[in-house]
Amino acid sequence: MEIASALLLLSALAVLHAIYAFVFRLDSDEPQHLHVVWGWTQGALLYRDFFDNHSPLFSGLCAPLLAVLGERADIVPWMRLAMIPVGALCLCGLYWLGRRLFDSRTGLWAAVIAGYWPTFFYTSVEFRPDTLWTAFWLLSLAVLLTGPPTSRRLFFFGIIFGLAFATSMKTILLAGTLALTVGLVIVADWRQFGVPPPPWWLARGTAILFGLTLVLGSFVALFVVQGAWKPLCYCLVSHNILPGLVQDQGWLRWRPLLFPLCLPGLFVAARALLLRPRRLADPWRVQRTVFVLTTCAYPVLLVSFWPLLTMQDYLPAIPPLVLLIVAAGFAPLRRRGNPQEKGLPGPAADPWLETMLVATLVASEITAIFCVHGPWQNHTGRQREMLSTIKRLTAPGDPVMDDKGETIFRQRPFYFALEGITLERLRRGLIADDIAARLIATQTAVVHARHLPPQAHAFVGANYLPIGRLAVSGNALEPVELGRFSVLGKVVPPVAQDPSSASRQSYFQIEVPAHYVVLDMMGELAFGQLDGQPPGDEGRWLSAGVHGFAARAGGPLVVFWADAWKKGFRPLLVSDSLAAVHGQFTPLHQGRPPVDPGPASR
Repeated sequence: MEIASALLLLSALAVLHAIYAFVFRLDSDEPQHLHVVWGWTQGALLYRDFFDNHSPLFSGLCAPLLAVLGERADIVPWMRLAMIPVGALCLCGLYWLGRRLFDSRTGLWAAVIAGYWPTFFYTSVEFRPDTLWTAFWLLSLAVLLTGPPTSRRLFFFGIIFGLAFATSMKTILLAGTLALTVGLVIVADWRQFGVPPPPWWLARGTAILFGLTLVLGSFVALFVVQGAWKPLCYCLVSHNILPGLVQDQGWLRWRPLLFPLCLPGLFVAARALLLRPRRLADPWRVQRTVFVLTTCAYPVLLVSFWPLLTMQDYLPAIPPLVLLIVAAGFAPLRRRGNPQEKGLPGPAADPWLETMLVATLVASEITAIFCVHGPWQNHTGRQREMLSTIKRLTAPGDPVMDDKGETIFRQRPFYFALEGITLERLRRGLIADDIAARLIATQTAVVHARHLPPQAHAFVGANYLPIGRLAVSGNALEPVELGRFSVLGKVVPPVAQDPSSASRQSYFQIEVPAHYVVLDMMGELAFGQLDGQPPGDEGRWLSAGVHGFAARAGGPLVVFWADAWKKGFRPLLVSDSLAAVHGQFTPLHQGRPPVDPGPASR
């Protein structure tokens, strides 16, 4: 009954994952990871040709799936489905640990309850490498703790731990956690362990190092052969090391004190778990102690030393914590079996009570999941609309300036992703803000970003306009806002009429060469002469420099990217209220041509 109930609950969990893949709100990291995966499919080399500060394994594994699915607006939900088997791998690793350290029934129920745990559920739905990283962590623990530390076992541990490193550099914290835990166990029970001879340490250390090198050396060799060794070192190491990243954020400056405060408690827990009389005869007491201490020590090290804390950083601690809760809380409900036995350890004292308790806990978890985000609420529509817009607005190969790759299928003209560490490096001057120069050099016509540094923000504000699409409103067509999209364009304020001419001459400066049309503030083509010639309905190519438009009618004009105009997009300045918002921009030259600063200044 227990196995049938568990399989039914796990099957329901897979269905719930599939549903939430299409409705759960998007985290900003998901398009960033997908953009990196897309880069692989374009034949580009990670780190050398495009930026990412994450390890390469996850994006490389997902590239074939994205290549099969193609460039589609609903790509994020479909790629999220790939996380279902990854989450299942996590639960398999947890079951393996529970089965060997406690008993099969404990491992089974822990896997079920951990799968529905709201934090784990939501994070494992998202398209991110952290779930795969957690799976490798749990599998490496299962290999390490389910038998004697032979050289062969430690070699396979090194391989799986190397895969964790190839998935996330946060594995450094896991390595520190294991080293701390093993050290505490040896110090707490040194009389039992003694001091192994040097050949013992050498053989096992070599086995771990050989397994790690076999995996990590293969990845490093791939990038070295392609001439990407320096970009690899910068993106994975140098970029992520930024001293003082959180030192001025209130109470967070005191986080390092948590480790020395908790260290005595971890030592006391180690001695209690190892030396209590009823545990001395337990052949698995050392492995259980390492498991308990590792589960407790990882959050301490994470909070104490990791600069940027996110919910997914806690993911490796959640399933082991659930396993400990199940092992401690369910013990009174059944007879303890032999943890070394391969099957279930025998009938529970009250199997119906145990099954009903698990069902109640799972029902509570599902209720919590529904309360935070119900499956009837679809929060992926905005992303689909944005990708549909970008595919309509631009052609493959056109650059788009976004924050972290949220446009997915378009390359940024600026190498770095504007994530937290990059923004701080820009603020400190460690990375040059040459975004404006890159926009000009690549003739980028579309911007979809909200975290631009000050200089880039000023440039975009002066040379790009927010856009909308035409929609029917009553008997007229009105532009509807499209989020954070801006395209090349600027407002040319009205000028005083020249007494010597019947026309009004307005001058404006183009920074990014492109095809432009000239519109009036109603969003219609303006009548007049552009640089002394008719502008044409299809627009004109305007090079960088000063241009003039002569018109008989007064009022401001809008110089707008012609490709967007032809595809039905309009500047949002056609209404007076929205035009007032852009009144904060520096007024353009009125009545006389400005001095062209020349290409060096631009």
